[in-house]
Order: sequence, then structure tokens, then C-alpha cells
Amino acid sequence: SAQQEELAAEKAKDAAELQKLRAELEASKQEQAASAGSLQALQAELEAARQEQATAVAAAATLSAQQEELAAEKAKDAAELQKLRAELEASKQEQAASAGSLQALQAELEAARQEQATAVAAAATLSAQQEEL
Repeated sequence: SAQQEELAAEKAKDAAELQKLRAELEASKQEQAASAGSLQALQAELEAARQEQATAVAAAATLSAQQEELAAEKAKDAAELQKLRAELEASKQEQAASAGSLQALQAELEAARQEQATAVAAAATLSAQQEEL
């Protein structure tokens, strides 16, 4: 009977230990599940961050291409502007040359008018002399 009581006490002690271990095992499983959930969440965040990075890299590449395109357009515009300035300068020089030619022609015309006036005066003088004779 004393042995039975001792065995019963040991059995109760073992049952309590077993219950305690089961509780610890359950707690450990829950922690592991929570840990796995956290790991999965972190992996999802990492994937999202990688996608954002890829998007940012693509956006940077697009901006870089646009910048290169704008630089090319700017260089083209600068060349066009330089060409137009050269044409304007040539036009101004032609205009100055034309103005010089026009001035020369006006001077020739004025000289011709004076010669004509002189000839008319000479003719009038000759006519007057003829009449006197």
C-alpha cells in the first residue's frame, strides 16, 4: 500500500511534468508559427522593396534617356540658332552692299541730271546765239 501510494505520487508527478512539457511544446509551436509568419511578412516586404527598387531603376533609366534626348534637342537647336545667326549676318552684309550700290546709282543719276542740265543750258545758250546771228 505504501508502494502504491508512492507509485501514485510518482504517477501524479509524472503527469504534472508531462502536462507542463505539453504546454511548453504548444507554446514553442505557437512561437515557431509566429516566427514563420514574421519571416513570411519580412520576405514579402523584401520582395516589395526589390520591386520598388526595380521601378526606381527603370524610372531613372527613363529620366536619363529623356535627359539625353533633351540634350540632343538642345544641341540641335543651338546649331540651328547658329545657322540662323550666320544667315542673318550674311543678309545684313548683302543689305549693306545693296545700300552701297543704291547710293552709288543715286550719285550716278544725280551726276547724269547735272550733265543733262548742263547740256540743256548749253543748248539754250547756242539757241540764243543762233537767234542773235
